[in-house]
Amino acid sequence: MVRIGRPRKFSRDEAISQAMMLFWEHGFESTSLAQLKKAMGGISSASFYAAFESKDALFKEALDQYLATYGQVSTSLTNYSLSSRTAIELALRSSAIMQTEQTHPL
Repeated sequence: MVRIGRPRKFSRDEAISQAMMLFWEHGFESTSLAQLKKAMGGISSASFYAAFESKDALFKEALDQYLATYGQVSTSLTNYSLSSRTAIELALRSSAIMQTEQTHPL
C-alpha cells in the first residue's frame, strides 16, 4: 500500500532556486542544511529529505537549474555556424552581462 504524506507546504521549484543561490554564494561545503531549510521557508528536516532525499541530490538539481538559466552564457561556443572569434566574443560578452546583474550573488 502506498503511503501518502501531507501535502508539501512549499514550492519545490522556488526551493531549488533558493538553494541554487545559496550554493552559488557559499559553495556546496559551506552551505548548511539549516541554511537551506531556512531559505525554503523554515521547512522541517523530514520535509527536506522527503522532497530532495539529500543535500547532494538538491545540489544536482540546483546545478541543473543553473545550467538551464545562468549557465546559458556559453551556448555560443557550441554554435558551429559562428566563427570561433564570434562565438568566443558572444560568450564573453554574455558572461560579463550576466556576472554584473544584481539578481544573484557575486
